[in-house]
Amino acid sequence: MSVYNGGRYLRESVESILSQEFADFEFLIVNDGSKDESPDILAEYARQDKRIRILDQENRGLTRALVRGCSEARGCYIARQDADDWSHPRRLRRSVEVLDRSPQLAMVGSWARYIDAVGDEVESVERPADPQVATHQLLHQRLGPPAHGSVMFRRSAYEAVGGYRACFYYAQDSDLWQRLASAGQVAYVQEYLYHYRLTPEAISGAQTPVQWQFGELGQRCNAARLRGESEEPFLRQAEALRTLVLEGKVTTSGVRRRRAAANYRIGTGLSRRGNPRARQYFWTAIRLNPLHWRSWCRLCAEFVRPPRQDVTPPDLITEGNK
Repeated sequence: MSVYNGGRYLRESVESILSQEFADFEFLIVNDGSKDESPDILAEYARQDKRIRILDQENRGLTRALVRGCSEARGCYIARQDADDWSHPRRLRRSVEVLDRSPQLAMVGSWARYIDAVGDEVESVERPADPQVATHQLLHQRLGPPAHGSVMFRRSAYEAVGGYRACFYYAQDSDLWQRLASAGQVAYVQEYLYHYRLTPEAISGAQTPVQWQFGELGQRCNAARLRGESEEPFLRQAEALRTLVLEGKVTTSGVRRRRAAANYRIGTGLSRRGNPRARQYFWTAIRLNPLHWRSWCRLCAEFVRPPRQDVTPPDLITEGNK
């Protein structure tokens, strides 16, 4: 886990790992230069549980933090977790079981629920059970794990393909997953074992254009590998783009419009589940972009349709809101 100013959800995330049914693990947490209460929270948990190892460093970004964390890992399997997400208690046990009985697999993930800031379900994402189908979808159809933090992979496969590549400031996950899928098959536990926090302020809400550029470069690398050609031209482009990001030279215009779109997406997911809190997201989208006509339409529909009462899945109540 990498943490940068993640205090708001950090306790819930850490406790979801410490309460796993599978208990034989080390928990590597990279404090990536946090300025909030995160270091104090992590120190508190480290005193309570010897499985936790805290790695402190100056802020270097998610990719560099993951490179360091994976390099320090001592287990034969490496599982990811994000600091604002939480894992079902069965997650590690079920993932280990799949990898133990299937040596042809390089990586295993699970189904995931996307949740909003308070833990209400926005979307649910499933993936196929057949490893051949799942691997083909990842390599050829851009359909991979539902969330970066939802996977577990063999350390030997990770090292064999070169691990996370520092030039990918964003989209480092999809770049790694496709290389792992070239080294072995991919499979998914057919259960909702990971809960991904979807917020407008996250990277997907505010940095979509540059994130998309890194993603496209990763796809071009994958296509080159499949053709037996060199990835180097695209890796150089990724490094150049990373330099622009670090120097603050990537444009941030249109942030309000993208935040409006992100609020609309979350509101739509809540609305489809009859959650009356959808209205808050549509109103926010409209305040950010008064011309966002889809939010106006959805908001009007909310006032003429009575909301359902069963808006939160049982596992979110019993496991997530501790």
